Order: sequence, then structure tokens, then C-alpha cells
Amino acid sequence: QGGTRAMSSADGRRLVRDELREEVAMDAGGRSPTVVVVVDGEQVVVGRLERLPVDLALVDALARLHLAVRALGWAMCLRDPGQELCALIDLVGLSDVLATSCEPPPPPA
Repeated sequence: QGGTRAMSSADGRRLVRDELREEVAMDAGGRSPTVVVVVDGEQVVVGRLERLPVDLALVDALARLHLAVRALGWAMCLRDPGQELCALIDLVGLSDVLATSCEPPPPPA
């Protein structure tokens, strides 16, 4: 009889990386669109998007990843997404869902 156990942060990071493995080129260097997951206040770079075409398939993959990340209780943002990706995210109505900045919100006045 198998039981269930809570998913650790390390398990979650592996899950998120596996989810993006085929979607994201993992190159280092340069300022390129980057997918970041925020786990317990720590920003974890999951992958870079510079070699992927900016199209609806990319936005769909990002939206699906966002759902998986939210199900774990974490947050996701895009660092340096570029104007083209931001415009497409806005066009499909997901600009309130897919954060295109990893900057923390300003403190309340």
C-alpha cells in the first residue's frame, strides 16, 4: 500500500525543469528572455528562451508551466522577455497572468 508524501522544494525544482526541458534552450550568458520560478522567496532560473520562436506555442507552454508552478504554491516570472513576447502575451490576454518582470512589487505607500 503506497502512501503520499509532500513534495519538497528540490522535487518541485526537478518537476519544473523537466516540464521545460524540451521547451527551453539552456544556454548561459547574455541578456535573453529567461523563465524564473520563485520558490520560498528564492529566484530559480529554469531556462532561457533565446532560441525559441516567439509564437503562440511558446505562450501556451509558458501558460501551462505557470499553472504547474502555481499548483505547487510558487510564482513564475519572465526576466528580460523582450517587446515581441510581451506584445504577444498581451494580445492573447495573459498579461495579468504571466508576469513579464521579476522585480518585486513596490511597497505600499
